[in-house]
Amino acid sequence: MPELSLIIPVMNESPNIGALSYRINKALAGLDHEVIWVNDGSTDDTSEMIKKYAGPSTRLIELSRNFGQSAALQAGIWQARGNYIATIDGDGQNDPADLPPMLELAKKNGFDMVSGIRVDRKDNFIRTFPSRLANELIRLATNTALKDLGCSTRILKKQAALGLPLKKGMHRYINVLLAKQKASILQIPVKHDPRVAGKSKYGLGRIFPVIRDLVGINARSQLKGPYTISHFEISSTWAAISIPREMEGH
Repeated sequence: MPELSLIIPVMNESPNIGALSYRINKALAGLDHEVIWVNDGSTDDTSEMIKKYAGPSTRLIELSRNFGQSAALQAGIWQARGNYIATIDGDGQNDPADLPPMLELAKKNGFDMVSGIRVDRKDNFIRTFPSRLANELIRLATNTALKDLGCSTRILKKQAALGLPLKKGMHRYINVLLAKQKASILQIPVKHDPRVAGKSKYGLGRIFPVIRDLVGINARSQLKGPYTISHFEISSTWAAISIPREMEGH
């Protein structure tokens, strides 16, 4: 069984797959790991690009349509085999090189989660303003002092990840949900790169679902375990072992 399972939800990120795959394979080369891409209903050739640039530890989960990031993360968590779960976004802005030292901190100190703080964000105002406003709203509504709640660079113990109630929209509250469960959390500075290809899925419109979800976040956070009724459908799975040997690592 691998030590680490890296889960990457993607939707129409074809232009970023090649470069991100290279960085992942390089960053995790010294770890016993698997890389799980979850294709959340892409309409471009994201899946083909994942297979093209797959390393020997790559797995691909295809959802039958676009269910959203929460469902994609849950699908990956349920399929993961590692003792620890790592997450990053598929847009290339999170640096996979941050993950090995985060894993070491989690293992050495027993943290349930080590989460990133983007200290030098490479986004424009249209992305940073709603993100900061959402952070403030969530902190006020949930009475938590955690920083940068929207950073996807994180390492979690497998059991902590399995206990997350990741229904629609709840991926935004992973830090808060774990804090409510009295989990041990460490936040550290991580790198943040500019988006160089593809189109951002976030903007000012993200504030409205945050406000909607905050109405019930405190009640939801008291749940003892994850939702047990699947709210997504996996249409297919693929593993790198199925590709010709000469393509591995390209």
